Amino acid sequence: MRKRILINGRFSSHHFAIRNVIYSIAKELTKKEDWEVYIILNKDSNIEDFKRLKLKILTNPCPADSAAINHLYTMFILPWILLFKRISLVIYPQISIFLFNPCKAIMYMHDLIEYHIDSQKLTKLAFRKIAYPYVCKHSDVIVAVSESTKKDIVDIFKIPEEKVIVAYDGKDENLVPVEKEAARLYIKNKYGIEDFVFYIGYLTHPQKNLVYLIDEFSKLYEINNQASLVFAGPKGKDADYILEHGMSTLKEGHFKYLGKVPYEDLKYLYSACELFCFPSLFEGFGMPVLEAMSCGAVVLSSNVSSIPEILQDDRFLVDPKKEGDLSNRMINLYKSDNQQIIKKNINASRAFSWEKHGNVLGEVIKGLL
Repeated sequence: MRKRILINGRFSSHHFAIRNVIYSIAKELTKKEDWEVYIILNKDSNIEDFKRLKLKILTNPCPADSAAINHLYTMFILPWILLFKRISLVIYPQISIFLFNPCKAIMYMHDLIEYHIDSQKLTKLAFRKIAYPYVCKHSDVIVAVSESTKKDIVDIFKIPEEKVIVAYDGKDENLVPVEKEAARLYIKNKYGIEDFVFYIGYLTHPQKNLVYLIDEFSKLYEINNQASLVFAGPKGKDADYILEHGMSTLKEGHFKYLGKVPYEDLKYLYSACELFCFPSLFEGFGMPVLEAMSCGAVVLSSNVSSIPEILQDDRFLVDPKKEGDLSNRMINLYKSDNQQIIKKNINASRAFSWEKHGNVLGEVIKGLL
């Protein structure tokens, strides 16, 4: 009888990145014949893609967007499911709170941002600082998505280094370059924008450093008043403050917030932009940087945390706290002949694949079982 692996697959409706991680892990594990793969998915989640994979789906009756209820489910219901289904190993693709596991456990840790930046309410912060060290110490293996995150886990939680494995996230194979003029025409017709610098991700202050991006872009705008700054993504902490600053700093029509955009538009936005700027103060991985690179965007990002592991060229890494560092590079690169940079980014993005991730994870599972 093959050993059974179960993936705890809860993802909230606004967190597409985690959904992609869970789906990609499940897809890679089902390619292997070594194990029988189960996954628990919430009843109200979009699971059509998962149904096409060779795995057994169990239903979590809790609303996917209720973190508290799902933590209780993981603590008090999941252990009995693991016992009843004779599961040999459980995988938590994002940080989950449990009391115990009756089998081997692999925990994913994407970042420890709360130890670097004030990004959470006090009660949630206190809960995390109690729960996170506990679950890390009681997991058999922790998967970190970057060397930067591994260092945090080892240094902050005092976890033995050999217990933490680095497996980089993979790029989305559906995000590919679109011919520049075709992409520009698509974005102009749909959104009414052209000649734009692009950012996508949570609108969160201060982590994403978007006030800095607005101020730095304004220096480019002084030189080229045809340029526009475009933001996309869900609203996070102090999003209204960010948007108000953008509208008050830049002239009407030259700052635009698209909100959450359809997935199928991403490759057009990345391909059409003149520059993709991501001056975040902290990232556990930095998926938008990898997505932009894979679509052939010219990328400027921060020289902190995990970003230099993805964008491995100092010419495109800026000090996210240094006035003028980002704007000077924006001015030099905007509307320039960047074909060599584009090709280099596309080639560099190929180093990050879910197949590689799955192979690393597979070796970890073999070692545990």
